[in-house]
Amino acid sequence: MGVNAVVIVENSHHISLEQFAKGLLDNPWGKRARNPFDDEVIESWTGFEWDDRSYFSWLFTPRYVHLGFEKLHLESGDPDSDCPVQLTFLKTMVIVEEIAGGPVYVGNDVVCKHTPSDCPEEDMEFYLPLELDFIIPNWRKVKRVELDNPQMVF
Repeated sequence: MGVNAVVIVENSHHISLEQFAKGLLDNPWGKRARNPFDDEVIESWTGFEWDDRSYFSWLFTPRYVHLGFEKLHLESGDPDSDCPVQLTFLKTMVIVEEIAGGPVYVGNDVVCKHTPSDCPEEDMEFYLPLELDFIIPNWRKVKRVELDNPQMVF
């Protein structure tokens, strides 16, 4: 059992989960935002309302450690060009944000939960993970990056 990423995107475009899933399937990078063992994108995401806003949460996410966030070039705020898993993940997040509107939030499942319903009332309060813009300010630069060997580790 490992630590997985928690990925939540604000549905600021106010689309349905079905529209979101269709948008992902219509894009080669968006197709990566699903359970790799199941072609159904809609089963890999769930929608929820929290704090008067609408969100989508990715339920079957990559391992957090392989995203390379601990090795960031903090001075530049740029993605790690030597980490194909991170670049693949970020290219996928660009599509997720374009479809849903954003912003995108990323954390790990040790300290963050996927939805408010994952938090027992007396034990834990739900909160959004860090905004991806805070973790890697220039993460959208990956849109222009060509990847010879895209990778995700689940």
